[in-house]
Amino acid sequence: MIDFDQVAEGLSDNRELIGDLSTTILEQTAQLADHHINDLLLAELMQHFVEAERHLTKLNDLKNKFLGIAAHDLRNPLTTIRGMSQMLLEMDDLEEETRASFLKTISEVSDEMFNLINNLLDVSVIESGQFDLQQVKTDISSLARSRIDLITLTARKKGIDLEIDLGVVPQVMIDPNRMGQVINNLLTNALKFSEPGTIVKLVIAHRHEQVVIEVKDQGQGISAEEQDLLFGTFQKLSARPTGDERSTGLGLSIVKKIVDAHGGQISVNSEVGQGSTFSVALPVV
Repeated sequence: MIDFDQVAEGLSDNRELIGDLSTTILEQTAQLADHHINDLLLAELMQHFVEAERHLTKLNDLKNKFLGIAAHDLRNPLTTIRGMSQMLLEMDDLEEETRASFLKTISEVSDEMFNLINNLLDVSVIESGQFDLQQVKTDISSLARSRIDLITLTARKKGIDLEIDLGVVPQVMIDPNRMGQVINNLLTNALKFSEPGTIVKLVIAHRHEQVVIEVKDQGQGISAEEQDLLFGTFQKLSARPTGDERSTGLGLSIVKKIVDAHGGQISVNSEVGQGSTFSVALPVV
């Protein structure tokens, strides 16, 4: 006869054993899941650490370049200003023409230093992530018109014709000060690398639901290899200014960062010896 009590006791023991096994399996599974999650978290933390270290290295390199520029590009003009100012103070018998020439040089050199420091500060602000735009609806043509007087004077001094074609365009959502800086930099850059007797043209038009700013020159042009380097920080290419201007390799990198911050695009079309056209496209409001 079947001893049902023994069967029931055996089943009870098996249930306890199965229960213990199930508990053990669940605990092991949970531990494996915890290890997997920890591994994922550790990998993510390591990735953040690597990215942070890379960013800090980049900022440190940028700082070193700033210091290098400050030591090199500011020392020479400061030496010039110091020497000429001492001569103006100490030499009472300087001819008026010489005195005027010294003052003009001091003014020009101080302007170069001022522009360099502004560029360094702009790059520093942008790279630190504290680059805030004060955007309002703006007519680009009107903005450009208000910025042209100083550029026209610079072009006239260098013997370059400045042609302006400001079309009627829709408003765009921009920071007027920053976008005015873009127009100034592009025009100044075109004049810097153009020969006397050539033409620099500014065009503003409405194309394909975008407001386009174009600056065309008849300068030295840029090789295809160097076009990829144009918008990098501290990039100095083979083209050289045609006057006594200085170049720090910061202007176009700042222009690109400002345009990118506005959701726009900047491009260049150029051939060596055939001049260059820089185009900025901004979305219409």
